Amino acid sequence: MPIPRRIDLTVPCPVLLKSAINSGRGHLVNVSSDGGYVATPMLLLPQAQVSMLIILPELKHSVKAEAVVTWENRGTVQRGGLPPGYGVRFIKLPEETAIKIRELLETAADPTPTMPLGKKYSDFFLTEEVPDGPPFPLREESLLAHAPDAPGIFALSYDRAQEVLVGRADQSLRATLARFVGDYAYFYFEVIEDATERFYSQCKMFHRMGGDRGQLDNLEHPVAPVKSGLECPVCLSSKRQSPRRA
Repeated sequence: MPIPRRIDLTVPCPVLLKSAINSGRGHLVNVSSDGGYVATPMLLLPQAQVSMLIILPELKHSVKAEAVVTWENRGTVQRGGLPPGYGVRFIKLPEETAIKIRELLETAADPTPTMPLGKKYSDFFLTEEVPDGPPFPLREESLLAHAPDAPGIFALSYDRAQEVLVGRADQSLRATLARFVGDYAYFYFEVIEDATERFYSQCKMFHRMGGDRGQLDNLEHPVAPVKSGLECPVCLSSKRQSPRRA
């Protein structure tokens, strides 16, 4: 069976987007080797260049891409029955990303279904046989049972083996983690009341898990609390140890 040039995804892939002026989240509704359509409430300018982190639940993988907005689908009437969003064209596609997209297209050519219609992203990874953490399944009932209404740091994963995103909750771990339900499958956390210690711990976890080497879904380094004047202890230590240039 020939490989299709474009496929409509049975379950849209979660996407993290970052342009020159803002960042947000969306879902990749269809994809080809050249680009795709991203449903998102974000406001993007025509021809805006965006960095994309695409989560591929069917392949249990995430990939990066650089793209440019080619057309806008907003207003009261959406084109083709698509939700509000943008058509994008890939302008910089790492080899790994190109390979994974081709795998998706090849999977679509295979009549064997990979994910039932109506399944959520988190449902693809979670089964009733999985013990209830830690790490804990990222579900609303699990958050109510385990995540406290307290500040702390956390890590998210697609499976129980490897964390792929680290974060910080300066108010409530439960409320912050709830934003990721459906996008990731598992979580674990640590309650840290002190704001300085909380930021330092997040930074150390970010570097320890390879965030500075692009091994996490985080699009940027942890940001210090507003007006705190804090700096990352790992980056600061590295600067102090760097030899001076003449």
